[in-house]
Amino acid sequence: MDSEHDALIDGRRTREITGISKSERWRLIKEGRFPRPIRLGPRCTRFSLREVSEWVEARKAERDAQREGEA
Repeated sequence: MDSEHDALIDGRRTREITGISKSERWRLIKEGRFPRPIRLGPRCTRFSLREVSEWVEARKAERDAQREGEA
């Protein structure tokens, strides 16, 4: 796996990738429906770019499966 996909990203970049707000992201994390952050320090959390990308791809797959079911 390339090193870019192993990168840790902050919440701002996570929002850019997913389009979901900070509060929505934390709600999804609490519900177990979004990748959990990695705590690097008392006030520093990051997300795995690979896990966030996989989450987005899974949402796309769900969407596509729904479309196939409608056809």
